[in-house]
Amino acid sequence: MTRSPLGWIPILLLVAGCGLGSGGGSNPQSSAFVFITVDKFDPASVSSNVAQTSTDDTTAVTLRNNLRSPGLTTPSTLDDVLITSYSVSFSGPGPVPNPFTRAIIIRVPAGTVANGTVSGNVSDAVTIVVVQFIDKRNPPLNTITQTFQATATITFRGTDGRGSKVEATGSLVVIFAPGA
Repeated sequence: MTRSPLGWIPILLLVAGCGLGSGGGSNPQSSAFVFITVDKFDPASVSSNVAQTSTDDTTAVTLRNNLRSPGLTTPSTLDDVLITSYSVSFSGPGPVPNPFTRAIIIRVPAGTVANGTVSGNVSDAVTIVVVQFIDKRNPPLNTITQTFQATATITFRGTDGRGSKVEATGSLVVIFAPGA
């Protein structure tokens, strides 16, 4: 029996809907049962006085652990996530510093479920460096003469308790000022 070309359409639609493509969440390529999101930065923007060449500019980050299928699974310690590094890159109209990566340890617990609600699934607020003091000492930042705004994109990477890779990205505004 031969199948007409139109007969393949339902089969192709079925295959496309079976999850062979990318999933949702912050790291769609991950095989983890959870995904991480940036809950908040505090402060939500960073002011960087480039004349202060011995001080890093920082913010505090809180990360949230989310189950991919909250109706089907209950969190376990295997769903806890350990973030082991973060990378910062900049974009904007001004002379932005080069990207960098730093090691870090942030535990993001899976939390518990009570009455259908997940709680206890956020990390403690952890201070991270957004603008390194060494970048203030070197071009292009040490040559700026006007205040400008850029966007810092921060990507957190780690693994869950099963060893699956997990990643989350967040952005915040950085205001670079030449200082006095």
